[in-house]
Amino acid sequence: KLMFDIAQPNEADFPDLVRAGRRSRRTMTMNLTDGGEADPAAEGELALIAHMYWAALHGPLMLHFAGKLPKAIDTRLVIRALILTLDRGRRAGGRSALSALAKDVEGLSQAC
Repeated sequence: KLMFDIAQPNEADFPDLVRAGRRSRRTMTMNLTDGGEADPAAEGELALIAHMYWAALHGPLMLHFAGKLPKAIDTRLVIRALILTLDRGRRAGGRSALSALAKDVEGLSQAC
């Protein structure tokens, strides 16, 4: 049995959902650029980083809602720690570290 079984609708059946999905994906990368449009060469890299932040929010929230986090663990603190860690990694590594990460992930996906 799956720990979490969440049925998702087919987005294509709901045009409003498709538009909302596009809007939310743009919002996910908005704070990762210098206020302008993303360099097309970096779009995949930005999407990966944005999804890392999304997962850092989504994971603890879903665990909290499913009652899988112990009461002693503050969900907000877990999220803050994850976001802080991602922020530190981005600041410490700069673009070259992000490019290296993207290449590592690309290599992993080709190996799968």
